[in-house]
Amino acid sequence: MNTAEQTLVGAELHPSPNFLDRWPTAYPRSKGDWTVVGPDRSFGAFDPELGRVVSVDPAADEALPALGGAMRQGPLIGYRVGRRGIVAGDSSFFKVVRPRRLDAIVDAHETMSHQRDVVTPHIRSTVASGSIELSRVPGRSLHQLVRNDPGGSTMFEAIEGVARAVAAFHATPVWNALRALEPDTPSQWAVSYTHLRAH
Repeated sequence: MNTAEQTLVGAELHPSPNFLDRWPTAYPRSKGDWTVVGPDRSFGAFDPELGRVVSVDPAADEALPALGGAMRQGPLIGYRVGRRGIVAGDSSFFKVVRPRRLDAIVDAHETMSHQRDVVTPHIRSTVASGSIELSRVPGRSLHQLVRNDPGGSTMFEAIEGVARAVAAFHATPVWNALRALEPDTPSQWAVSYTHLRAH
């Protein structure tokens, strides 16, 4: 990757055409590096303060030591640098997280499995290095509906169903535990958006 691709240049940090071509998709966060994705499904870690991208190989992500092994089970369908990865196996999904987060996420899945009106996958196995094997849930995912049926009533019915599930989830004990993790506030997202506009 050349310098123009690695760094946003110019006094006002306007991205070069090469940068935008190389990294057209970004997933902002209020703290730390953002994940950026190239049109060829390559990944990078973008430092919004410096305007610099470092290419990342998900299979070699040191913060996610189980991801390389999980990727031998199928395609990587979701990834955030240093935080999580999702792999689609033949009959399971593999959620890979930082090892120190494993117990909390397993506990959350187990708590949710006992809630009414919220359909969750079953945990099939876990690996101490941060991998959770989850059963597939029958039906089409919201992601599939949005991608394949952007204007259909079926998609909106699914969104309403997800909204009901989220409301049910917010009424569970596990939600109160997760709220203690202090998710980003609207003001933090406003700062992230400012970074995005600057670059």
